[in-house]
Amino acid sequence: MGTGPASLAVASAAGRAVLNRGWFDRLPSSPKDDAVFWVFLPGGIGIQISGSYYRWSTEVFDLERQKSSLELVTLQDEKTIRFSFEIKRCDEEPPFDLCLYLSEPLRGKKILYGFGDEGDAAHRYDWFRELRGHSRPLEANHDLDRAPIPGE
Repeated sequence: MGTGPASLAVASAAGRAVLNRGWFDRLPSSPKDDAVFWVFLPGGIGIQISGSYYRWSTEVFDLERQKSSLELVTLQDEKTIRFSFEIKRCDEEPPFDLCLYLSEPLRGKKILYGFGDEGDAAHRYDWFRELRGHSRPLEANHDLDRAPIPGE
């Protein structure tokens, strides 16, 4: 990738695409199946939800994004996690169509999965519509901040 102003603008837009989007470690097979869900918000806050639809735990962390790198600081134990990332279209874990490739494992995972068009996914998948419905207040003020997916 070049280093001119146009290249930096593309890298910045690609980096913003990680924000305001749900990222999963895998697709749960049932409401009782455990999975991990991440969301990184533009206000410098991130949330990790681990567990099933019926029982889960939540961790909140501070975050700072610089282009395609994230630094997370867990609020409970003040641990710092740093990694760079790349977002690409993929079909590795259907029904997801985006892959978030991490340079360092995040809680043991180097790939997280998401949807390129979360509105479309909410229409197609009841479970995702319910998840989005619960998180709508978090997203409502940030929909305009959503960056395009690289290559679109």
